[in-house]
Amino acid sequence: MLYYERPYLKEHTAKIIERKNNEILLDDTILYPGGGGQPKDQGVAICAGERVNIEHVGNGWHIVDRKCDGKLVHIKLDWGFRYKMMKMHTAEHAFFRFLQAHGAVLGKANFGEVSTITFTGELSVDDILEAERKTIELIKRGEEVSVFWIDKREASKIPELRIREDRIKGERVRVVKIGSHDITACKGIHVSNMSEIGDFAVLKYRTGKSKEIKFIVGVEAEAFHHEQSAHFRNILWSKNIEPKHALRFIDNLIQENEKMSKGIKAASEYVPFVEEPCNKGSIYSLQFYGAYRKIIVRRMMELIKQGAFAVIYGDLKNGSFSVAWTEHVQLRNIIIETVKEHGGKGGGSGNFFNGSVPDIVSFIDSLKKVLCSAALHLHGDENGD
Repeated sequence: MLYYERPYLKEHTAKIIERKNNEILLDDTILYPGGGGQPKDQGVAICAGERVNIEHVGNGWHIVDRKCDGKLVHIKLDWGFRYKMMKMHTAEHAFFRFLQAHGAVLGKANFGEVSTITFTGELSVDDILEAERKTIELIKRGEEVSVFWIDKREASKIPELRIREDRIKGERVRVVKIGSHDITACKGIHVSNMSEIGDFAVLKYRTGKSKEIKFIVGVEAEAFHHEQSAHFRNILWSKNIEPKHALRFIDNLIQENEKMSKGIKAASEYVPFVEEPCNKGSIYSLQFYGAYRKIIVRRMMELIKQGAFAVIYGDLKNGSFSVAWTEHVQLRNIIIETVKEHGGKGGGSGNFFNGSVPDIVSFIDSLKKVLCSAALHLHGDENGD
């Protein structure tokens, strides 16, 4: 097929051999049907002067979105999309060979505007950064990329060949070779020289059960490197940090943050709610900075079980609040109105309400007065006053 023989061909006129509804069989095509993580090509076709969308579904058969008359069809490839996929696929070969040296085993590769590699094995951040740096060196060096076919039986005689034999259906194997760096069995389409990729950048590295790396190429990768460099220098200069001390500075921040988090978690268990008498009951309130919500909610409900009329928590960090009250009264509408008056929002179910307001301190002062007034009214009704 032409997409293999002449991968840089952008237009081609093909003969229509057969038709089946909206499918046409062509004698040859420049449209890659997709596979190996590389998406199918996009393109348009001119049939008897009419423009139609077309895609290759395999074995020379193409789908068109409208009637395609005539004996010939002129295909115009979406070259920008195809060329980017060629760069992505070639970059992945080079990059993953470096990761393989650190024990990574390729799972899947999916190419797009941002491409993704899944893998198994243990990789450190240094391993990935090293692989990125070496991939960029190959690009700058302009390593040649060659493509050839070999007999399937010959593949086992090339020990360095990366191949998934379970995926090879035919007797011939298509091989992509990047200089002396990598040799891989692959049916995708690639650039002929690494320099065409322009640049390479790892965007994200995710660990856990599903391990994946996201990357980009070309001008987007170049822009990413410049942007990240600017952010990094901004941090260093604003904090007067030497580059060689940056990691130590960050480690210290992480340690301090962990200590602070532990302190806040402990305080969330023991800092007292302030009790204020409210007619025949009590209102409890607490204003704290960044308390652990699960702990606070548990303590609030414990106070309600012990007989509190209402319990209010206000977070000084973000203006969020929680309110719990005894199940024997209806306070939801009163709370909603108070929240609205203070420009906030919220909701909840049962005898619990969550929300946020711009000024948490003034809101809690107002809410305590409103709830206490409601308690007085409710108790008055109960006594017949």
